[in-house]
Amino acid sequence: MVKKTHRKKIRVGKNKTVKKTKGGVEGGMNTIFSFSPLKPVSERTFFITKDEDIRDELIKLGIEPSTAYKDNRKKLLYFIQGKNHCRGIELLNSQIEEGIVDEDSTVIYIHYGYQVSGFLIFHLADTQIVLDNICVPDKVEGGNGTFLIKLLKQLSDNIQKKINLISDNEDSDKFYEKNSFERIREDSSFYTYIPKSKSQSKGGKYKKKQTKRKQKN
Repeated sequence: MVKKTHRKKIRVGKNKTVKKTKGGVEGGMNTIFSFSPLKPVSERTFFITKDEDIRDELIKLGIEPSTAYKDNRKKLLYFIQGKNHCRGIELLNSQIEEGIVDEDSTVIYIHYGYQVSGFLIFHLADTQIVLDNICVPDKVEGGNGTFLIKLLKQLSDNIQKKINLISDNEDSDKFYEKNSFERIREDSSFYTYIPKSKSQSKGGKYKKKQTKRKQKN
């Protein structure tokens, strides 16, 4: 019995069609182009910074320095200046644009083909990380915003600096609260994340193991 290959017709012109297969797109007897599997989001995430300490910490977390844009912030900005790049914002505001080109800020972004499918901007201020902006377009794979904020929390835990930010709407409030941020005051739009110490993390794991052993006995 011959196993059938799933094929799907794709319209490419008024009178022309090609067939989509697992190996690519076929037109007649020739392959026009092939599909390559999308890499995991962690392998498509890069950063731009001039802070050597932050650079070292991000590399430890498995994030590589930007290769496509290197330290060319204006080139990165060019790719994200189109409409609807940030959910809920039709066009980038001046604060976001200035944050990207600011040499004192760090930008972490996710690459998706020839597009940027999410980024965050932060800077260090004394004993804190200030999250200036986080943006994810509407039509991208889910979870990019959560991935970026968890990455920043890992950095916070490692360098023992809390994260402070201002939330600008109700949806943002829910997002940050879901990701362990606490409102500084009940009537405030300021949120903070207190980093976990290494001893707390180890202690938590140890307690869970101890509880499981007691249950077995």
